[in-house]
Amino acid sequence: MAAKETRKDLVAVRLQPSEKAHFSAVCEAHGVTMSEGFRRLARAAGGLGPTFDGEAKAAIEELSAQTRAVGVNLNQIARAMNQGLVPADATLRKVLEDIAETIDGYDDLFVSMCARSRRLAVKAIKDEQA
Repeated sequence: MAAKETRKDLVAVRLQPSEKAHFSAVCEAHGVTMSEGFRRLARAAGGLGPTFDGEAKAAIEELSAQTRAVGVNLNQIARAMNQGLVPADATLRKVLEDIAETIDGYDDLFVSMCARSRRLAVKAIKDEQA
């Protein structure tokens, strides 16, 4: 697992009292600090993807663990095939294709979750500006 990057850069934002009050209320309703709220907006606006928490975070962590496990298994299969320990027959090929299709499905799911979150963030910003 990659080391967590330290947050060291500070960005100052000037808000009108009404903007701060509204943003603070939104952050409180979502159970995050204003710093975390701004960080999430910056990540989404910068195309870095949304920040997930709660059930969504748990689901993504589980998805990631399962995908890693599949990758380990595929590496073991490839190693065994390369060493001539497992014949590359049609049944094995079908199983590997099914695994690849499942991984593609996981990838599509994650991408759709990110896209939905980004659409909601963009809509929220547009609603605020209206």
